[in-house]
Amino acid sequence: MSTSTQPKQTILCLGATGGCCLNFLIRALQEGHTVSALVRTEAKLVNLLKENKVSDDLLKNLTIVQGNSKNEADMAKALQLNGQVVDLVMSGIGAVPKFKNLMPTIEDPTICADTMTTLFKSLTAIRESSPSSYKRPILVGISTTGISEFGRDLPLAMIPVYNVLASVPHADKKLMEKLIKTEGNKEGGLLSGWVIVRASFLEMGTKDVGWEKLRVGVEENGKPMPKSAIGWTISRPDVGRWIYGALVQDKEGRMRERYLNKCVGITS
Repeated sequence: MSTSTQPKQTILCLGATGGCCLNFLIRALQEGHTVSALVRTEAKLVNLLKENKVSDDLLKNLTIVQGNSKNEADMAKALQLNGQVVDLVMSGIGAVPKFKNLMPTIEDPTICADTMTTLFKSLTAIRESSPSSYKRPILVGISTTGISEFGRDLPLAMIPVYNVLASVPHADKKLMEKLIKTEGNKEGGLLSGWVIVRASFLEMGTKDVGWEKLRVGVEENGKPMPKSAIGWTISRPDVGRWIYGALVQDKEGRMRERYLNKCVGITS
């Protein structure tokens, strides 16, 4: 049971069965927040949560919507808790890697961008149906290093590896980022703020260092990511826990204010 005195929020998790978002979700439930999760298979998420010792009592604060993140009706249902749009949307959407004609790709090459398009269409429909009561959420999207417009944000040796192995998912992440920034920076837009979290390489087996010990940098004013935030790998649990710690648990709001409407790089 949570002992935190922080204000409780309503949160939507997209991609909740993935390691980053799953660990964010676990922390949110442990701290007493009310969470909605849009997933393709409800049983998979429930099993993962129970494997991670999430009790039935904590699961009472979780609403699971079984559906597709590219379906507007499913998205609209997941976005609303108790008749209101959630306070925060956490997107850890991604696709399973595979090989096609001996070349690396992913199962759904546009899943991240398509999910953002669906999210914004659903929010638009909700706002149009009840403009006076519409509440603008904060959107957090997990992205990747290697796609910055303002310089190198990963070790030099990683560049050829990413060029070969990650060209398809990187194109998707680039478009996702563009959609988030375009909507998020509109005057009177659908969002009250956004954060793009560019995690370094999510290698299986990377040791957790603890979210407070991660190296963090901000890309701002057209300047590249600070060298101090450039690294090789990061664990999925550390990514999810950093997002929770910096953007939700942050009681005084100083970290959240520092990172709001910016691209943030995190690495071990």
